[in-house]
Amino acid sequence: MTINGGTIQATAYADAFHSSQTLTVNGGDINIQTTCPVSNSNTSGWGGFPGGGGDGNSDKTDISAKGLKAGCTDDNNNTIAGNITIAGGTITIDSTDDSVHATNITMTGGTVTAATGDDGMHADNKLDIQAGMVTITKSYEGLEAVDLQINGGNIHVNASDDGLNAAGGNDSSGNNGSWGGGGWGGGMSSSTGTLTINDGYLVVRAEGDGLDSNGDLIINGGTVLVYGPTTGGNGIFDKGDGNYSFQINGGTVWGCGTSDMFESPNKTYLSGTVSATAGATFAAADASGNVSSIMTVPSDMNMSNAMLFYCGSDVSSVGLYSGGTYSGGTMNADGYATGGTLSGGSSVSSSSSGGGNNRPGGRW
Repeated sequence: MTINGGTIQATAYADAFHSSQTLTVNGGDINIQTTCPVSNSNTSGWGGFPGGGGDGNSDKTDISAKGLKAGCTDDNNNTIAGNITIAGGTITIDSTDDSVHATNITMTGGTVTAATGDDGMHADNKLDIQAGMVTITKSYEGLEAVDLQINGGNIHVNASDDGLNAAGGNDSSGNNGSWGGGGWGGGMSSSTGTLTINDGYLVVRAEGDGLDSNGDLIINGGTVLVYGPTTGGNGIFDKGDGNYSFQINGGTVWGCGTSDMFESPNKTYLSGTVSATAGATFAAADASGNVSSIMTVPSDMNMSNAMLFYCGSDVSSVGLYSGGTYSGGTMNADGYATGGTLSGGSSVSSSSSGGGNNRPGGRW
């Protein structure tokens, strides 16, 4: 299935666009809504956790009701791999099931805006975002795949559980469907995944783990802003148990949320305890007030004892400051900017050497 252009309005009870093997979007203005309601019948899971795949999400659908989907099962219930490529177009999805779902998903351009009762983008194998704009306004988990790669693009994720989740296995929502209805066989397993961020601009607002990998969590470049979680039991960052690593080898990384279950990276970082109320600003600046970058707490966040985290190439020459007057730079819509100067402000940071501390984790 290939969509090259045009204006499309699709409303479906089950899957809106479903190709058994490949689905490519090169252009067009595409609006999708799926309407199958969630079902309380999807309550089984590992260890008594609710949710059709045992992932904790009770808001599952009985049948597959995805926005864009590729892949299926044959008459013997064998999985046939499906691949989705998004190279262009403007895609808006409001789905009760995953908004975009396939074995492999590659995005090289275009715009995707999605609100979903489950995952924003879910790949059973590899999800590779190279360019384009992704905005997940509502989700259980924002982006999920075994091999989750951010190689570029402008990405915003809002999730009630994990923002980005690198975990193994197939998503089981809609497992009651037939060959054409999208039975995928089995739920998300707890096998290893890898989350790699090489470039791009990523903003995550999550109430589960912000960035979660069941294996290695690697940041080599780009700009990463993680807000939340605001309550315990999850962390800003999460790597897999055992000998897996949390590496920051480049880029600019900010985190603001609970200090519970904190994972430290492999290199020196700055941290402090702050009052993270809506609109509060925090800057990484040197002693003369030269700002490396500055971030703003989102409007739906309010924590009196939040952990503030910063790691960048200049970590040895800057400190973290709360408040003050910022000038000389232009904040974007997220309240983030680079450069400029800061006058006033209160120092809130201390330096910590990295070590990749283990903590109970490896969540699905």
